[in-house]
Amino acid sequence: MPRAEKTYARDPASRLKRLYAWTIDASLIVMLVMVLGRATRGALFSRDAAPQDIFLFLAYFVAPTGIWGRTLGKWVAGIVVVDEQGRTPGVAVAISREVAWKVIAYGLAGLGLLWIVFDKERRGLHDRLAGTYVVHVPDSGVPFLSRLFRVKPRD
Repeated sequence: MPRAEKTYARDPASRLKRLYAWTIDASLIVMLVMVLGRATRGALFSRDAAPQDIFLFLAYFVAPTGIWGRTLGKWVAGIVVVDEQGRTPGVAVAISREVAWKVIAYGLAGLGLLWIVFDKERRGLHDRLAGTYVVHVPDSGVPFLSRLFRVKPRD
């Protein structure tokens, strides 16, 4: 699948926006587990369903990050994952970032994620290892929704 040609400025996303996006994604995953686990009566999210469960998690994080540079949480927060050139990373990089490098970042007692707090570019260990940046996208996400209800000043 060809990568998007749009490029983004490397204006680092704030720590709060990154936390906000993570909170939304985590909440959506919990809801997905609860709804699909019950609806499939154990075909998903049970002891015997590991391959299906892994596929769903990869589909939620890897595909959107690779293609659009963002999950639903990142879209709402107005941030996007980009490569060195400011383009969305592509699926191959998204796989390494979202699977291999995040496992290491979480596996180090969360220190790989805590790195975001102290890093000047606000990159976590998984971002550094994958060569990605999480950047602010002007006029994205929730601001889009607020534009629908914005009152235009009268002349």
